[in-house]
Amino acid sequence: MEAPVSATSQDGGAPSASGSPAGHEGPAHQIERRVAVLAPSEGAGDDVLVQAAKLLVDDLADAYAAYERMSSYQGDEAERTLFIKADGTPCRAVIAPCASNAMPDAGAVAAALGTPPHDAPGYDGAHVYLVVVSPSEDGTEALSKLGELSNSLRTYGIVHAGSVIVTHGDQIPALMRTPRLGMWRRPVAESIDSLIAAMRMGSALGAPIIASPSRLWLRLRSLRCSKDRS
Repeated sequence: MEAPVSATSQDGGAPSASGSPAGHEGPAHQIERRVAVLAPSEGAGDDVLVQAAKLLVDDLADAYAAYERMSSYQGDEAERTLFIKADGTPCRAVIAPCASNAMPDAGAVAAALGTPPHDAPGYDGAHVYLVVVSPSEDGTEALSKLGELSNSLRTYGIVHAGSVIVTHGDQIPALMRTPRLGMWRRPVAESIDSLIAAMRMGSALGAPIIASPSRLWLRLRSLRCSKDRS
């Protein structure tokens, strides 16, 4: 697995939309696609971390839809994508929110995909993307587990196509109440946007991205907690 990439706040536009696969145009020249959301199993990891991961995937789905609408306004043949609860319905990809100490197993991912669409146009094999929430400051404890998962997925012919590891997991629910592209949350939001871009193009993101909230925001949160305890 490639070395992780740390997220830094920088200027950038919306993720690029992929073109519609030839010969598969639907109504209004749009393609309806399905992405299965694989919810963590009961008791899988710390409740706060799991809640944070779910909030991040909800944000991903909302931003994904917004970027598709922007593409359609610009005249691109944007593909309509449905995020559905993983229930075995055949899907083109899986997005899995999880805590760093309780990642999904390869069998659960395979079941979520239904019949892996290896021969579908526009991408090679079935893809899984993960949003991993870590309680630590650097998130590196998740890297070896992602490597193990990647190896297990290969036995099913499934590609681990990208992951974002978000640090300071206990702070993420509060962070998600701040503006998405405001200075506090921007590094995390931009990392999620990178994952969206890979998903829309049906491609692999490459190395896992490790994203953290703004250091200033974390410092302010720490000061507030200290004040509340005094």
